Amino acid sequence: MKTVEISASGAELIDRLIASGTCEDASQAVEISLRLLDDKLQRLREDVALGMKDVREGRVAPLDMEAIIRKAKMAHIR
Repeated sequence: MKTVEISASGAELIDRLIASGTCEDASQAVEISLRLLDDKLQRLREDVALGMKDVREGRVAPLDMEAIIRKAKMAHIR
């Protein structure tokens, strides 16, 4: 068993998870969180690998930075 130090915001989150019935105790909250983080990181690695494969195989489009900036400004205005 490991001992870890949890920040105040982390402790508040754990308390909310327990109060909502999502987790039975702090250990379960940390265990579930670590599993979710690991799953998310694995999916990100797979997505990056897929993107790199697309680049290697030429399935990319040139970036139109001006269009991206215009779109971002329009979204900000709304």
